[in-house]
Amino acid sequence: AKAHYEGLPADFIAQAVIGIGEHQRSGLRTYHVMNPNDDGVSLDSFVDWLGDEGYVCKRVAPHEEWVRRFEGLLRGLPEEQRNASILPLMESMSRPYPVYRSHAPRFAEAVREAKVTQDGAIPHLGHAMIAQYLADLRALDMLPEAVALA
Repeated sequence: AKAHYEGLPADFIAQAVIGIGEHQRSGLRTYHVMNPNDDGVSLDSFVDWLGDEGYVCKRVAPHEEWVRRFEGLLRGLPEEQRNASILPLMESMSRPYPVYRSHAPRFAEAVREAKVTQDGAIPHLGHAMIAQYLADLRALDMLPEAVALA
């Protein structure tokens, strides 16, 4: 199966929630915020892009070991940081879930109708986006400068 990462940029999700909410003035509807782009992006793609930007990332296998280590690191954070972390979402990362594509068209249609983006499309994830996020985090002094790759 082709790799697929279900995530979407947080700023887009916020815009979609507001845009769809303002567009839908009557009735109740449920939308499954999904990434319908079949672009072959996986979590490994993110690791590769981080490496391309000068950050050394160690791959941990099997996946269960990565989950165990990551959750342990999150639990070891100071309370304020731990409370703001993704610790409550660890269950969703503990194993692959099937992608229910039948839900995606409704969300994509609502994004188009509400004109959430200029072209009406759900954004693709990519290296340029990750590079921009890293630059933004460095500018906010939330990340060190990239380390030199050997």
